[in-house]
Amino acid sequence: MGLYESPTVLIQNGDIDIKGLKKVRMPINELLSHLREKGYTDTQNIAIAVMEETGSISVIPKSEYRPVQPNDINLSVKKEYLPIPLILDSQIVYHNLKYLQLNQSWLINELEKMDEKIENITLATFLEDGKLFIDNNEIKEHKSDPYYYKPGRDN
Repeated sequence: MGLYESPTVLIQNGDIDIKGLKKVRMPINELLSHLREKGYTDTQNIAIAVMEETGSISVIPKSEYRPVQPNDINLSVKKEYLPIPLILDSQIVYHNLKYLQLNQSWLINELEKMDEKIENITLATFLEDGKLFIDNNEIKEHKSDPYYYKPGRDN
C-alpha cells in the first residue's frame, strides 16, 4: 500500500468488479447501498464506479443514464437569481438597499402599499421582478385549505 493509492474500480461498464470489491473489503450489499444513496438502483446503468483514496465512492453513469443537461435539449436557462434581503428581524439591511440603488423611502413606500410595518417583518426580500416578498410575524388562518392541513382534531 503506497501513500498515494489510485482509485479502486468497483464497477466497470455495468459489471461489478469483484477483485476491486475484495481489495477494499466491501460486501456487494454495501456497494448497492452506496449506489442507492447516490440515486442509482441498477448497476447496469453505471459506466464506472470507483472508490477514491478518501474512501468516498464516485459514480459515473453511462451517458444514456446521466441526468439531462439543459444543453442536451438546446434549452436556454435563466440565471439563478438570489432574492436579496432588505429587512431581517425588523431591521433594514442598508447595504443591500444601496447595492440595489434603492433607498429607505422607497422601501417604506412599498411597505405602506402592502400595509406592512418594518417592526412586524421577519424577512423581506427583493425579488427578480422588482417585487418585495414579505414574511411577517403573523400566522395567517388557512381554513380548509388542504396545503395547510395540520393533523389533529381541532381543524
